Amino acid sequence: MPQNDLLAHPYTKLFVTHAGHNSQTEAAYWGKPVVMVPLVGDQFDNAFKGEQFGLGLKVDHNTVTGDELYKTIERVLYEPR
Repeated sequence: MPQNDLLAHPYTKLFVTHAGHNSQTEAAYWGKPVVMVPLVGDQFDNAFKGEQFGLGLKVDHNTVTGDELYKTIERVLYEPR
């Protein structure tokens, strides 16, 4: 299924992404908050900018725990920004 269609769906409440440029652009277009897990290249800068612009929060894939990821998802979903 195309990512853009998933983001457009009304039941999609949050998007966990690698912070690629297209992913962030599509999530912003559809007004979906994101949890960003950058892995390589420009994704780290994209995640930093995504946080600065209020698109969502980032986590470090090298150190994140399941509990931390869960808490970050909850924070993005329920804390107004």
